Amino acid sequence: VHATVADLENIVRRSLTEDRSIIARSGVRAVASCRTDDSGEIVVRIEDTSGRTLPPERPIRILTNDFVATGGDSDLGAITTRPGAVEVESGPPIREAIVEFLRRRGTATRLSPARLYDPRHPRLAYPGSRPLHCPP
Repeated sequence: VHATVADLENIVRRSLTEDRSIIARSGVRAVASCRTDDSGEIVVRIEDTSGRTLPPERPIRILTNDFVATGGDSDLGAITTRPGAVEVESGPPIREAIVEFLRRRGTATRLSPARLYDPRHPRLAYPGSRPLHCPP
């Protein structure tokens, strides 16, 4: 899915305010906070792996399964209705491609949770719990 950082900020903002599934991210970190001007607005910042904030207009690619990419569950919002935004590839499902990659790499049975998740630097950081509500 062709999108922008601003699109991803909106996806994260929306998913934080709902009590349902949340889209996992890789390669970037999302940091959410409540705006301090009493507007009750949730502010989302997308960072690269070095902690630098990405500009909202920067183009990004979102890799997902065909169900989500074509609007299923509405997780990606209006992005999926933009002409040319969605490319569905005909290869194997993502899960199978990842399993095969890990098998070839020899790490499929040696993955350590500590290598996959750092509680000091979560891929999604936000105050409180979901659904997130910022007081006005």
